[in-house]
Amino acid sequence: MPYTEPTSIVDIERLFLRLSARYQRLWTALFPTPEAYAVAVNEWALILEGIDVAGIERALRRCLTEFPTYPPKPAEFRALTQPRAQELGLPTLDVAYRAALERRWRYHPLVWHIVSTIGQYEFIRMPEGQVSQRFREIYEQLVEQVAKARQIDPNFQLRFPEAKVSQLTQDKPARVTAPGDARAHIATIRKRLAQGR
Repeated sequence: MPYTEPTSIVDIERLFLRLSARYQRLWTALFPTPEAYAVAVNEWALILEGIDVAGIERALRRCLTEFPTYPPKPAEFRALTQPRAQELGLPTLDVAYRAALERRWRYHPLVWHIVSTIGQYEFIRMPEGQVSQRFREIYEQLVEQVAKARQIDPNFQLRFPEAKVSQLTQDKPARVTAPGDARAHIATIRKRLAQGR
């Protein structure tokens, strides 16, 4: 199970050292006094609460490409700690939304769950801007839920719901008959009706 202890002040100070090594004077200039540094450490600890070590490492790797010249703000850094959909084996927002618009709702379980949450009829009838916004909100929630589930169970996969078997089908399996048998049954029923039974 991954390390998920709340982010401590010591963890933040280690993170600050690494960011200082990367951004040098740009980083240290953000905290001109010891008081400013102490406030920043506490603020970052609050913002990064609940983020595990893997998330911190992921964010540091992403800083190389997404913040190559200037350090990220605390909220930006937190966003970098979250795994992306592709890293979780999920389609991107654009790909999922396109599949939903084309009514390929079984393209991926993620698409199916989003459209089911919105409702198929509502999805088709809503104005484009409204459905796009709703789709994005649910997409982000589901990606976050999958990421949390993966922290508990690394093999977790989003799946289509199990097909429901009707009670009638479970109790009495359908009896397959040949066309000749059906004709014989119909003839018997007609004979009984003609006799008044």
